[in-house]
Amino acid sequence: MALRLNSFRFLKRLNVPTTQADRQGIERVLGAARFFSVLVSLLAVYLYPTEPPSYSTAAGILLTLWVVYSGSVLLWLRYRPVSPEGVLFLHVMDILWPTVIMSVTEGPHSPFFGFFVAALIGAAFRWGFPEAVMTSALGLGVLGVQAFLIKHGDKITWGLEGDFEANRFIIRCSYLLTVGLLIGYLAEGEKEKRAESALINRVLSHIRVEQGLAQSMQATVQEYLRTFDSRRAFIVLQNISLDRLFLWQVSSENEVRTFYREVASRDFDRYLLSSEPRTFFACREFESVIFKAVDEGEFKQRTRSEMPALPFYTSDFKSLLSTWFSLDEEWRGRLVLIDARVGRGAERELRFAEDLLRRCAPAINGVYLLRRLRTRAGAMERARVARDLHDGAIQSLISVEMQVDVLRRNAERAASPMFADLQHVQKLLQDEVLNLRELMQQLRPVDMSPQQFLDFMADTVDRFRRDTGISASFVSDLQDVEMSSNSCREMGRILQEALVNIRKHSGADNVLVRFGRENGTWKLVVDDNGRGFDFNGRLNLQELNNARKGPTVIKERVRTIGGDILIDSVPGRGARLEVTLTQKGHGAHG
Repeated sequence: MALRLNSFRFLKRLNVPTTQADRQGIERVLGAARFFSVLVSLLAVYLYPTEPPSYSTAAGILLTLWVVYSGSVLLWLRYRPVSPEGVLFLHVMDILWPTVIMSVTEGPHSPFFGFFVAALIGAAFRWGFPEAVMTSALGLGVLGVQAFLIKHGDKITWGLEGDFEANRFIIRCSYLLTVGLLIGYLAEGEKEKRAESALINRVLSHIRVEQGLAQSMQATVQEYLRTFDSRRAFIVLQNISLDRLFLWQVSSENEVRTFYREVASRDFDRYLLSSEPRTFFACREFESVIFKAVDEGEFKQRTRSEMPALPFYTSDFKSLLSTWFSLDEEWRGRLVLIDARVGRGAERELRFAEDLLRRCAPAINGVYLLRRLRTRAGAMERARVARDLHDGAIQSLISVEMQVDVLRRNAERAASPMFADLQHVQKLLQDEVLNLRELMQQLRPVDMSPQQFLDFMADTVDRFRRDTGISASFVSDLQDVEMSSNSCREMGRILQEALVNIRKHSGADNVLVRFGRENGTWKLVVDDNGRGFDFNGRLNLQELNNARKGPTVIKERVRTIGGDILIDSVPGRGARLEVTLTQKGHGAHG
């Protein structure tokens, strides 16, 4: 188990554990360096004995044992893997050996003091900055104890000899501490860079077309949530060409929800926090807000009186981290982490947050584009199938139905017993033609502008009346519609699905469709005098979901555009379907 400090350490939060190969490689390098340095020290003592002679004898014996130990470790590392517990044991021995040798060679003034530096390097290579500092502090403690024993040698006998020199002791202590700080800092920085690269590669590996856009976004945002200890994240995404705004929410419980609201263009900047720096961290402390930001490559820190306003999240929060991104010229957006945390190296962490999203955004955009191409290819194929149905199967069925109609009329005039059977077959053919026409309409892509919306709705109702013989009319007092193209398309599909359900299930003979504007909302109303639903009363979207009632397809489409649905049903006396959608600039956003 590695040595740790109880701190909010960035390297640990990057969550890139040391692999067995890395651990083995580090220990082999340290083992070779240890064996070589101890062997050279043994040769030096043998060739040039030190004074007094007892030092040479003791040092020679200990160094000989250390060489044997170092060679054994090096041989063991060649053939056996080392565990984290084994790494800790080796580090303890790297501290213990120089402590013992220095104890018999003038303590803090020993010529073997440099072996403590090797222990510092080992701690930095194995773990990083905190462990190197802890090893340095342990070395200072050893030097202090040995200095105390030498200075008071007349009172306490430990076998230490020599005179205590305060200036040399102070210099060596400062040297040990400085080397520990520098080596630990450099090692920590190098490990953080490697961990950052590994984390980015790990996230990119999860961004695949097969996963889809939602799961790709989730994989990326989940890393942000864990790295910055946040509980909730929002992605505000604007499609510039379509003038639409999307809102994604991801929680730390792996929950992904997509929201879409009709937001006025003048409010886009509020949602995107355009007045704030590209990447920033804001934390509320007492009566003020500590604000740290990286904007155009420059790091700034200042105090503000209040937190940035989030129009899509009104609950209390203590801190937030946000970074900006853009995809080509079509998309731009902002990632917002609620109650995020950063460590002491705020600048480095903010730059990493910006860099991670900058590298992942093109991959996510690639997923979006490929899925979009697949959707378009599917739409083209469905349009081809719809044409084939119209020109092939439907025309053939109509021709067969006309021939059956002739046979039915002849059988009716001749009072043939085949009349009823032919009438039944004709009805089946008529129903099948209607089903195929409805399928054909569903297969055809619905791409319309707001200017085409009212004509599309009127044409849909008129075609329903002609095909089914059910009395149907469309009423609207509007001259223009200001919904987005996506909302127009979904509203059109909702109407098509509602009319199909009426024909198949309601038994109605009269339908009234209305579209208008009321209290800051767009409203689509479909009234029929059929059988109604299997409940009595008025239920909204949430109540329908809880009761598992209502048309599933229509409910899903209503959720997609962020609208609401209300069904008023009286069994045996008809039903009323209302679909409402907040207009831009009205009502609650987000």
